[in-house]
Amino acid sequence: MESKEIEKKLCSTQQINNEIKYMTEELKRLEGESYVKGGKITGLPSGTKTKDNVSDRAIKKVELEDQIKGTIALLYKERREAEEIVSNARESEKRQILRLRCINGMTWKQLAAELFMDEKTARKKYKEALSELAAVI
Repeated sequence: MESKEIEKKLCSTQQINNEIKYMTEELKRLEGESYVKGGKITGLPSGTKTKDNVSDRAIKKVELEDQIKGTIALLYKERREAEEIVSNARESEKRQILRLRCINGMTWKQLAAELFMDEKTARKKYKEALSELAAVI
């Protein structure tokens, strides 16, 4: 497997994490909306169409919850696969760099501070780890 393919596989968990985050925010927004809206008093008939906003929102909420559950299940599967790949790195420090960068989604600055190293060093070790994994996998 090529280094770029490994990197793509490892970093896919970041995208799924973001997707879950946005879906959860949408769910919170739905939960926060008022189910009862004040009616307009016009003195005129409102027409023959009836709409049940409460049930529409409830259905949308349940559908979104189901999507989130499915996405979380996918995330766990992707994370397990990523962890398996990372475990093939020979050095502990390189495994940490891969995990923090790809799985946890840290920036280079955050990663370097976390591991008490220079950003340039972190990037170099990251590339080395990807090359080593490409040779093993």
